Amino acid sequence: MARLDIRLLGGFEVTLDGRPVTGFESASEQALLARLASDPGHPLRRPVLAEMLWPDRPAGKALANLRHSLAVLRRVVGDHQSDRPVLVSSGDTITVDPGADVWIDVGQFRLLAGTPPAAEDAVAAWESATALWQGSFLSGFDPAPSEEWDSWLLSTRTAVDSLAADVLDRLAVLRERSGERGRAHDLTRDELAIDPWNESAHSRLVRLLALDDRHAEAIAHAERFIDELEEQLGVRPTDELPALLDQIRSGRLADVEAVVPGLSPTAAGSVPAEPCVARDDELHWLHGCLDEAVGGAGRVVFVSGTAGSGKTVLLRSFASTARDRMEQLCVLRGTCNAFTGPGD
Repeated sequence: MARLDIRLLGGFEVTLDGRPVTGFESASEQALLARLASDPGHPLRRPVLAEMLWPDRPAGKALANLRHSLAVLRRVVGDHQSDRPVLVSSGDTITVDPGADVWIDVGQFRLLAGTPPAAEDAVAAWESATALWQGSFLSGFDPAPSEEWDSWLLSTRTAVDSLAADVLDRLAVLRERSGERGRAHDLTRDELAIDPWNESAHSRLVRLLALDDRHAEAIAHAERFIDELEEQLGVRPTDELPALLDQIRSGRLADVEAVVPGLSPTAAGSVPAEPCVARDDELHWLHGCLDEAVGGAGRVVFVSGTAGSGKTVLLRSFASTARDRMEQLCVLRGTCNAFTGPGD
């Protein structure tokens, strides 16, 4: 067990040798530790931190406050008694030493959730990541120091939430295919708590409810989500959810059942293509583009659409079936963030 334990998922909590740290003099010190711990090993300049945490103070006073808060932090985390301090100053920068005896939940979560699908222990790592997930980054923690703080907090929370929703989605798909519908149901519910407009996740939940003989609940959920899409976003669902709803009402759900009995989700690379309803034309066109690229006529293809329209499902299905057709393919996947800009 690490000597210092910092938890930033679902709130702010710090323990030292298993006991809660209560010696903070102000919320600014907690905010300073949270900011530093969110990027261990990444030095942050003192003037930037001072401006972020004390925006209404003159530069000299803000830097003096930073020095005092840093001294308080070193005392409460026990750095004076440690052979390798957690908080390190070098010139005009401060950082959390990732090699010190410290454990930070968000860093561990990022590492586990970001495990590549081809890794042998990918599924186990993703499950461990979900066990760490206790809620959004610094949820309910609001020291309200500055616009710079708010901007950083929003971008970080958005990125971590997106990673959590993604890993929950991957696991839900795997568990459904292996016949673990209860686990898939719970994972999908957790995903929708983070990303309530994800239409593919709503479709999966509707399908799981119906396969569990909860047809009335499945239909009610689908109808409620469709109404909310139209009323709050002014958009209609893609073909996937209405098609699924029609299957349930007509008693033909088995035609679109996605579960593959006997599949053991131990290696993500062995999972068959994700169910992709009413997208045959798009998949055929994408595979045609791939064939042309392999033949030497490459191109860039953009898949666009509104939030929840099934873009991710379409691309995952295409990538999976493409790998089955051409084993030499290497599929790369990245993300971007509207708040932090290029370079994610």
